[in-house]
Amino acid sequence: MTSYTYDESSGYYVSDDGVHVSSEAYDAIQSFSKASTKTTKEWSWTAFWEEEYLTKDRGIYELDSGQSEFNNKYSQSTTSYWWTSVPYKYTYKYYSLVIGNDEDNVIYGPTQNSHVSGRGITIYAGLGNDTIYGGDGSDTIYAETGNNVVYGRKGDNTIYGGDGDDILVGGNDNDTIYGGGGDNLIYSGSLFEGSSNVLTGGSGSNTFVLGKAGEVSSEVAGVDWDSFAETAIKSAVNLVMMTPGVGLSVKVAKTAIYAGLDLYNIIVDGQEVIDTSDPFASYTKVTDFNPTTDVLILPVSSTDLSNVFLSDNLTNGGYGFTVMYQNGSSSNIVADINYEDSATIFGEMSTSWSQTMADAYYDAMLQNALIITADGVAYDFTSGGLADISDDDLADMDGTAYILMGAYSGWYVYGDSGNNVLVGTSYDDVIYGYIPDPSIAGYTGAENAGDDVIYLIGGNNYVQAGAGNDYIFGGTGSDTSAYTDSPSGIYVDLSTTYSDVNGSYALADDGFGTTDRLYDINNIFGSLYDDVIIGSTGDNVLAGIGGDNVIYGVGGDNTIYGGTGFDSIYGGTGNDSIYVGSGGGYYDGGSGTNTLYFINTDNGILVDLGQDIVSDDGFGNGIEILNFQNVYGSGHDDIIIGNEYDNVLYGADGENSIYGVSGNNILVGGIGDDALYGGDGNDVLISTGGDDILTGGEGYNTFVLAGGYVTITDFDPDTDTILIYAGEYDGTLSRLDDEGAYTGDSISFYDENGTAYLTFADTDYDAVFSALDSSERGYTSISYSRSDYVLDLTDYSDMFA
Repeated sequence: MTSYTYDESSGYYVSDDGVHVSSEAYDAIQSFSKASTKTTKEWSWTAFWEEEYLTKDRGIYELDSGQSEFNNKYSQSTTSYWWTSVPYKYTYKYYSLVIGNDEDNVIYGPTQNSHVSGRGITIYAGLGNDTIYGGDGSDTIYAETGNNVVYGRKGDNTIYGGDGDDILVGGNDNDTIYGGGGDNLIYSGSLFEGSSNVLTGGSGSNTFVLGKAGEVSSEVAGVDWDSFAETAIKSAVNLVMMTPGVGLSVKVAKTAIYAGLDLYNIIVDGQEVIDTSDPFASYTKVTDFNPTTDVLILPVSSTDLSNVFLSDNLTNGGYGFTVMYQNGSSSNIVADINYEDSATIFGEMSTSWSQTMADAYYDAMLQNALIITADGVAYDFTSGGLADISDDDLADMDGTAYILMGAYSGWYVYGDSGNNVLVGTSYDDVIYGYIPDPSIAGYTGAENAGDDVIYLIGGNNYVQAGAGNDYIFGGTGSDTSAYTDSPSGIYVDLSTTYSDVNGSYALADDGFGTTDRLYDINNIFGSLYDDVIIGSTGDNVLAGIGGDNVIYGVGGDNTIYGGTGFDSIYGGTGNDSIYVGSGGGYYDGGSGTNTLYFINTDNGILVDLGQDIVSDDGFGNGIEILNFQNVYGSGHDDIIIGNEYDNVLYGADGENSIYGVSGNNILVGGIGDDALYGGDGNDVLISTGGDDILTGGEGYNTFVLAGGYVTITDFDPDTDTILIYAGEYDGTLSRLDDEGAYTGDSISFYDENGTAYLTFADTDYDAVFSALDSSERGYTSISYSRSDYVLDLTDYSDMFA
């Protein structure tokens, strides 16, 4: 028996040859006893025979250090009658307990093509990224650490995922699967065998597939819908699924509000679909479906798609929904999807599961579900066709359609004129309440609007509640309440709060004549009219949109947007970023270090921080400013002048003239031909492109070469420093000796094409150059030494990103 010692630092037991096993696996080894001999009799076409199952050795197989594969095959022997060669007894030996090691293991359970009815085994996968195949019996498999792939195959199996992102695949019989701690991909198993499966996702974001999987790879483990969901509004998404029956990808495009989906490979057996003609379809129960993080995929027969339907009445009670299909006059249940407990989903929110809340999630999922048909069109449940699938991909679908539900991305949720409960996911959601149409005859604002309750969970959400006395509960992200469709100006004060049984809230007069309660809402987008918006002590995003607005940042590091009218904007006590609108106005950054942004202007700007004035804001307006230290240019030809403080002045694109005046400044040119003037302080001047002229002025100045052709007008080797960004100037120093050193009066720095970018010539002193490291393309870091002066070729990208 292998000897193990407990390692407190890792929390594992370690064998003499260095194999780590978990406490659970160690306990199983210690308590394990040989399986008893079992004898059965089964009918053969030719004779009776006996089957005898014995465990090999002690019944335990522990993979050695460095071993990566083990096939737990039955070893077969026979006993025949003395007068004939026909066996009357088959004896099979196998290991009942298999313990993996630290490697990426491939472990097979025992199977046999004939005679064997199968015996269950227990497998602990170990620490690696393992692939485990159960046997013919009812197995218990622990995926443990790593990103693992587990196939239950035959028998009534119990599969436990570990702390990694696992793929767990049920088989043909009655399986129980627990996802564990990672983001798991869980398959129910065969839909044809009349089995009954129980799936529990665990604490991660899980994807449940009702169906059988083809061959999958651990590279697919942990379907990261986060990257799909954390995206900008109003862009296209692409969902890629795979059908192993043909082994090719099926691309599904949904023209929606989400963006940036990477390609996810969810491998579904194209022959395993929900089919109304099958009287022996299996039943699956999902115990903890979290509609805010989890995804459900239903492969269905495209010819029977209209007969597959959903019901929000669970057959087993509780809260969730049921997947059913209609077979003539009767219906069959395919799956009961039970929701996760309310404490996990809602956290500290003052809500819990009720039929109203369950209905809200059911309705929201239907609004966002996709039906991907085998004729090459993706639909949602409410608005018809969204996008055609290419002919090549259509051929790959092989008659299979898919229903995709849950939090595969943030949702678009719409209310109506009633009293709605509207809910979101853990991703970036967009939620609309009721917005009356002023073009309708007799429009009277909020007269017929309901009072909505809106719950936001995670992500950075956008809510347009519309008319009505609405309750908006923010989630864990940075959430926005918008009033862009209000028929008159709004008044919102996030700094003044009140309390009720639901917690602390601020009030918003919504422009419809009704008032919203805002719980944990960070950001406000105004109307097209004259608004008053007051932030909180936290970090806010406040936007004026239209009208002549008054906006106060109060505390926190705020982002404030001017609109199309004449706005008066006050930043507050934090480090604020204020974007100049197109209508002119007055801008006061307040205390803190504040930045003035000029984005999407018509022309270049003229800004003088020392005089507290913007002579031209790029829209033809002059505006008064106060308490700004930093400026981000327009992208046109700008003139930016600093003040007595330490400024960061960024030219963006265009041909800019930037003046540091006094203070220790950072001046950044854009891709155009820029002129940077440092002033009296110790300045950093960064060239990022174009033909730039850099003048440091007084003080100890640093010139950063990050692109373009640069002329330094006043370099002083006793006080100044030149830094060269290796990403743009990947070249070599000329005249270095074999040890990477040179002493002399002149030296040049060349790029890989042989162009001299930096030359020191005819100096009055001897300078020493030394190579600090080298690569195949030449020296990547050099120093130029004279007293305390250093020329260093390194990465300063964070200074001008």
